[in-house]
Amino acid sequence: MKRILIIGNSCNGNIESFQRTFLTKDSILLWVLKDYKRKYIKYSNMRDDGEFSKKEYIEFRNTTQINNLLFKE
Repeated sequence: MKRILIIGNSCNGNIESFQRTFLTKDSILLWVLKDYKRKYIKYSNMRDDGEFSKKEYIEFRNTTQINNLLFKE
């Protein structure tokens, strides 16, 4: 957030700004609002229809589940 607020350089000389990060057609915020739900439904249907029947499918619903998987001893 700091680089966004002060328009700072990030990796490889890229410049981040609030406008570029949140208000352009390529912004992550726009992607979430526009595409996330549609893609979530698409992949859920693929899983439920058996398209991934030979694959292990793990869905995390919160950070506790992620931490349990990554840091279990």
